[in-house]
Amino acid sequence: MIIFLYGQNSYNLIQYVNQLIDRYQKKYPDSFNMHKFDLETDNQDEIRNAIKENSFFKQVKFVVVKNPFAKSDFLEKILKENDLEKQKDLVLLLYQTGEQEKFKTLKLFALLTKTAQIKEFKAPTIQAMNKFASSYIIENKLPIKKEILVKLVKETGPDFWRLKNELDKIASFAKEENKRDVSEEDLARLVNFKINHNIFNIVDAAFSNQGKALTLFDDYLTQGGDALYLLSMIAFQLKNMLIVRELIDKKCQYAQILKKTKMHPFFFKKNYEAVQKYTLNDLKNIFQKVVDFEIGLKTGQVESENIFFKIFI
Repeated sequence: MIIFLYGQNSYNLIQYVNQLIDRYQKKYPDSFNMHKFDLETDNQDEIRNAIKENSFFKQVKFVVVKNPFAKSDFLEKILKENDLEKQKDLVLLLYQTGEQEKFKTLKLFALLTKTAQIKEFKAPTIQAMNKFASSYIIENKLPIKKEILVKLVKETGPDFWRLKNELDKIASFAKEENKRDVSEEDLARLVNFKINHNIFNIVDAAFSNQGKALTLFDDYLTQGGDALYLLSMIAFQLKNMLIVRELIDKKCQYAQILKKTKMHPFFFKKNYEAVQKYTLNDLKNIFQKVVDFEIGLKTGQVESENIFFKIFI
């Protein structure tokens, strides 16, 4: 028997490969004999021998070959010389990930369409990605709001591997920090967004180094950054700063404020240092500018390029 799996959805494809292996191991616990190869790196003779060799003992050979199109002529020759699809004691599992247009024109592909059981794994839709993420947060009891999850899925795109890795990272963070709610600020710190400058660094610079901030704002927007998301992060930072500034004005000590705010010590220190330059009224005025600019942006009355000057200058 020949099984051929291919497609852009490598996550589900690899899962399916592992499911097939597990299924055959359970079906033939005493006679299962598996060989795994990568045609890009492994010796061709070893692959040929694993496929063609006969055993004195009754066994089911399960030969897994990754990247069969790396040396398609070699594999095509083996398939033509042997009626592998008719052999009941052999399972030849071939799988190829990535763009199928690169190998669909090769003779091996045409041969496999005639001799193999074929399954294609197409790139996942946004609906499939959202469903995967939703199932993950339910299964792992991850405290993250739907709108933040949507933002994460949008960032990772049709890549289950990256989405899974980012969710694992967030879940680990939430557990370690005993978080009851994963915020957008947490997301910005944890996820490597495609925009080169981490959003938190941009917001941090706005309150600590405005010369640097101006450059970061321009770069972020030039590279297609979401202006409304940037505003939401500035607003989030301001809310934290307002809380800290108010407690300072009430003569609370550093340790008391840290305990009351329940912020991570590193980010609390950042906020504590930043608010030294501002009065409570200063921060309230900036916050109101953020609110006004967000309304203007949504109604088309202001341009995103003016964010920095309208809010901080």
